[in-house]
Amino acid sequence: MRKKIIPKNSLIKLSALLLVFSLIISACTKEETVKNDKEQTKSIKTDTAVRNEKLVKFLSISLGVGKDEIIYNKINDEFLIRDQKYSRKSIETIYADANVYQSKYGE
Repeated sequence: MRKKIIPKNSLIKLSALLLVFSLIISACTKEETVKNDKEQTKSIKTDTAVRNEKLVKFLSISLGVGKDEIIYNKINDEFLIRDQKYSRKSIETIYADANVYQSKYGE
C-alpha cells in the first residue's frame, strides 16, 4: 500500500482557511459582547431614572412640595428639598417602609 501524501499547498490553504474562519467567529463574539454591555448600561440608566421619578413623586406627596422644588444631585447622590439635603439611600429606606403610601399610590 502506498501512503497518501498531502501536498504542502493544500496544507497551507487549509490552515489559512481555518485561520480566517476562527477570526470571523471571534469577531462576531466580540461584537455581541459590546452590544450586550451597551444594552446593560442603558438598562441601568433607565432603571435609575425611573427610580428617581418614583422617589421624587414620593417626596412630593409625602412632604407636600412641588416636584419642581425637589432637585437630585447626581454627583453627591442626594436630593435637595428647600435647602435640606437627603441622601438617596435614606430616601430609598423610607420609601421601602412607606406601606400606606405604596398601598394608596402604588409602587
